[in-house]
Amino acid sequence: KNPSESAVETFRLIQQAYEVLSDPQERQWYDDHRDAILAGWSASSQADAASAILFDVVPYMHPGCYSGYDTSERGFYRVYSNVFQEIFQTEQRSDSGDVQLPTDFGDDASDWSSVQSFYQSWESFVSQLNFAWEDKYDVTEAPNRRIRRLMEEDNKKARRN
Repeated sequence: KNPSESAVETFRLIQQAYEVLSDPQERQWYDDHRDAILAGWSASSQADAASAILFDVVPYMHPGCYSGYDTSERGFYRVYSNVFQEIFQTEQRSDSGDVQLPTDFGDDASDWSSVQSFYQSWESFVSQLNFAWEDKYDVTEAPNRRIRRLMEEDNKKARRN
């Protein structure tokens, strides 16, 4: 009864959502990728979504990223304190629960129990991010269920490796 273009578009979106939620495989795929979708991921903008969501730790995996073992701006303790803070904030933005991790990296004067507590917490850390944009295949592009299932299987195998 309301032929406006916005009403037609709204109805189309509701209809698509219903189709996804009523199909068990589609619902499972949505549930598996919910965080990435809500964070703005789409098949056409995979690289952009990843860079918007994640903190890139690769530049900090070599000793050239800091200069000296001190607390100066480019010193080891300040650089890695910022790295762990960024990882923590990324997890907080994406996690549905409360992230419990120490963020005080410390410095050359930190006592051993604080250092030990920090490293024990981070060594057992498991990210809540799902990295859907890294999947080999975008299963929403599958022409049929059989192909979608094969794509999902390949994606799962790739994630394990």
